[in-house]
Amino acid sequence: MNRNLLPIGLMALLFGFYGCGSSAPDTSEELVKIKADLIRAREAAAKANKQTADLQASMVEYEKEMKALRETYDEDHKTMEDLYKLQAETKATLLSLKDEVNAKVETLRTEMGAGADTEMLKTQLDSLAQLMDNAIAEKFAALESDLTEQGESLDALTNHLDSLEAQLSDTASPVDSLMNGFAEFQVQVHDELMAFEKDIKTNQQHIRTQDSSTYDILSQLVLLENKILSLTNSFNEIMNMTPASPAQSTPQTGRPAADYAENTYQRPRMSEEEYKKQYIDALSNYQNGNYNDAIRMFNSLINANRNHDLADNAQYWIGECYYGEDNYQRSLVEFQKVFDFSNSNKADAAQFKIGLCYLNMGNASQARSEFQKFLNLFPNSDYTQKVRDMLSKL
Repeated sequence: MNRNLLPIGLMALLFGFYGCGSSAPDTSEELVKIKADLIRAREAAAKANKQTADLQASMVEYEKEMKALRETYDEDHKTMEDLYKLQAETKATLLSLKDEVNAKVETLRTEMGAGADTEMLKTQLDSLAQLMDNAIAEKFAALESDLTEQGESLDALTNHLDSLEAQLSDTASPVDSLMNGFAEFQVQVHDELMAFEKDIKTNQQHIRTQDSSTYDILSQLVLLENKILSLTNSFNEIMNMTPASPAQSTPQTGRPAADYAENTYQRPRMSEEEYKKQYIDALSNYQNGNYNDAIRMFNSLINANRNHDLADNAQYWIGECYYGEDNYQRSLVEFQKVFDFSNSNKADAAQFKIGLCYLNMGNASQARSEFQKFLNLFPNSDYTQKVRDMLSKL
């Protein structure tokens, strides 16, 4: 059936309600600002951590160098002690050797007596004694030179060690200062992060509250829009059908239409004209909010002729009646029965309303699934854009 003939007044009302929507205040700028502050704080902390790591690495290198210098100092000091000891031992040995040589020279002089040969030997002995004295003097000079050089090296090493200790002391002071400053910075960053987290939680709470309010408004708009759409569809169906003549609108007894339907829906078979008339009467009851009467009349039509072209429509409107009573669970069951009719022209509308039933029951996840199923099954339906809008809001 044609669902495109919408009354102008109802369309205007529908668009009016769409214009009444309100949106939650946008907090994205505040969240972006908070995130930027967090990023800057983290960058500053990372930079301070790097500087501290560099200083600590330098301190480790200084300590290694000082340890090596101390080891060298200790080795040189031990070497100097060995040299002094060797000098003393050498001096004692040379003096002892000199004394022995002198003693032997005197003994030879005494034994040989005076004479030319004795004078020549004496001269040679004196020369040998002089050479020994010279050798001892050179050895002492070499030892003294070595000791002097070792002393100078030791002095230079001591001075360098003192310099390194001074540098380390100077370095340690800024490190301590930096570490203290960094500790204060960490405390400040922690306080700011706590404040940011508190602000974020507050904003999230506001967003949830606003989302809840927005969802309530959206639900009300959906309900109102659905009511308008259902009424519009029912009017369109009536407008596109040929109702029975006024003389046939009620039985000759003059009883109300509801009573008439109550006595006739049990009839096993209806004429085409009577079927259409009762269908229009049932739609009228739906439009007037007489859902129980409408349900009885639609069920009567289905029982009378399930293969009639309007039988699937009657089943659909039973679902709409329960939906109008906010009985979404029963409405869901009745809309699903529409698919028991082959090639129903109400299949897309029933699938759309199934999604709305789940949405009104608070099952947004299943509602999304049903709306996606609708798009897969009915991509060219009149409801397609509406379903896409619903999905974008879920």
